[in-house]
Amino acid sequence: MYALLKQTAGAGLNLEDVAEPVVRDRDVLLKVRAASICGTDVHIFDWHESIREWMNPPVIVGHEFTGEVVAVGKDVRRVKSGDLVSVESRIACGECYQCNTGRKHLCTNLKIIGIHSDGGFAQYASIPQESCWKLDREIPVEVACMMDALGLAVHAALEEDVCGNTVVVFGSGATGILAGSVAKAGGAEKVITLGRTPYRLSLAQRMGADYTINIRTCDPREEIMELTRGKGVDLVLEMSGSEAAINLGLAVLKKGGKFTAFGIPRQRVMIDWTNELVMKGIRLHAIIGRKIFHTWYKMMALLDMGRIDPRPVVTHRMKLTDYPRAFEMLKSKEKNCGKIMFEID
Repeated sequence: MYALLKQTAGAGLNLEDVAEPVVRDRDVLLKVRAASICGTDVHIFDWHESIREWMNPPVIVGHEFTGEVVAVGKDVRRVKSGDLVSVESRIACGECYQCNTGRKHLCTNLKIIGIHSDGGFAQYASIPQESCWKLDREIPVEVACMMDALGLAVHAALEEDVCGNTVVVFGSGATGILAGSVAKAGGAEKVITLGRTPYRLSLAQRMGADYTINIRTCDPREEIMELTRGKGVDLVLEMSGSEAAINLGLAVLKKGGKFTAFGIPRQRVMIDWTNELVMKGIRLHAIIGRKIFHTWYKMMALLDMGRIDPRPVVTHRMKLTDYPRAFEMLKSKEKNCGKIMFEID
């Protein structure tokens, strides 16, 4: 089969012919239908410092994908051949303290498909049965392939009560845009999204943001305070990892407000702990991954009720052979794209 992999340490990826994966007793073999690119995949492409200690090439990349079950190991009971599944990319050990207390997403021995083991940028993928989320055949492929990303947005946006609140989203990448859409679906009175590129800010507005702010063309603090009539916001969803965004988010947050930390900074961040956290009495909650599988049930409820439609976030469909152009678009300064989905045949 053909697959896109990180062959060796260093920048770039390689599209190569490789052997089809082996299916072990508790594994499921998928014929991959579609896969979407995550920001982590861009870091893998660049061989960013944040990914080097996690990954030991060669590894087939891609952790946001969907496929049809074509074979199962002898101990598999969760799915059968012919089922359509989306993939929970985080593999928990099932034995550590976190796993035994219902927090598998915080597993001490966590492994991630497409980083620690072969992923879905390939014609076939073998995954543990525990990573399978069975879907109705009618679900659109764009939704099925990015349930991983949508789950991150659902976890981040709904970990705090958003109903009736003013929410500001820092970051107009795909997950930030989805988080704003989920917050609106959860009853947020006002959603404000900040970003750097007109294309993605326009997409955020299409996905439900009430206001968008281009931080390159105005003073974002002034804009936020004007939109909130000087009161500040109830909830910050920090999805960018930017130190400037983190400090701005703390500055515009009301006393007693809530700050959800999702974005991962590239280096240590300096904040005014005394004045912006303690003296304002805020609550800071860090988000990682999806709650397995609690977040998935929430996500499916929102989809089934028609409260969210993530399809517009997929702005480009490409073949896996087009991967150089896809990564070039995602790495460009303009970022004239949302999610890029690979259609795999």
